[in-house]
Amino acid sequence: MPKYKFWLDSGLSRTRSDLRNWVGVIKPVCDSIDQILWLLRESAEAISTVAINGLYNHQIERNSQISLVRIFLNKNSVFPEISGGKHLISIRFLNWAKTDEKTTQENKNIRFKISLC
Repeated sequence: MPKYKFWLDSGLSRTRSDLRNWVGVIKPVCDSIDQILWLLRESAEAISTVAINGLYNHQIERNSQISLVRIFLNKNSVFPEISGGKHLISIRFLNWAKTDEKTTQENKNIRFKISLC
């Protein structure tokens, strides 16, 4: 921490210069990752489906190679909790709760789109 404090106290121009240099080193990696993710996202089409009582299970075919699961929801008061394994992807839609409350699973049917990339 002493080095960090010294660096912070070394002046705004130096910290900005250092940050620009550090970002310059990792920017090509970030750009490459961005391109790979774009290709991955564009490789699959979203399909419309329904989570019955807030729960959706998707059986994975034997030779499928899924790297990314994307969920598309209309503005809603629920959010997805996704878990998956070799054979099954399970999505539960949970209600937003205050920070001091426990989230609960939605008990209504939820229309959404899913893309398995």
